[in-house]
Amino acid sequence: MRTASALPPALVGLGVFSLTEAVLADVSPERLRRSDIERLAQGFYALRDSEPDHVTIATAVCRNYANTWRSGPTGGMARGLALPESIAPARPEVSRQRPGNLPRLALVTGHRAQVKLGEVSRIGKIPASTPARVWLELARSLTVR
Repeated sequence: MRTASALPPALVGLGVFSLTEAVLADVSPERLRRSDIERLAQGFYALRDSEPDHVTIATAVCRNYANTWRSGPTGGMARGLALPESIAPARPEVSRQRPGNLPRLALVTGHRAQVKLGEVSRIGKIPASTPARVWLELARSLTVR
């Protein structure tokens, strides 16, 4: 049985990475089929048993899809906002500016949004809804109590 060659540390450090990112790091598509790698969705991978969180998954999607940002509860988590426990999405949420295509990926819940200048800003290199925008996105699911 062949042993799996080590993945580049920069790729492992991402938590979740795309096929494109792996190929750019000189990792062959065949290497991604080995038992130590888990395919999360079409074109997205993580180390097996790593259990990436919503922010890490959404960040990977945003790195690979232009004009896409972390939104809703995922945007709030990325910003460290204290969100109510009742807001626990089943999947990470990302948005794309209208009239762009809806982000269609089994890994995330995608939305199309119409945002104004200043409603999305970057955390590091990855965009996320601003705190005010996060609360606006969550308003429909919140109650008075």
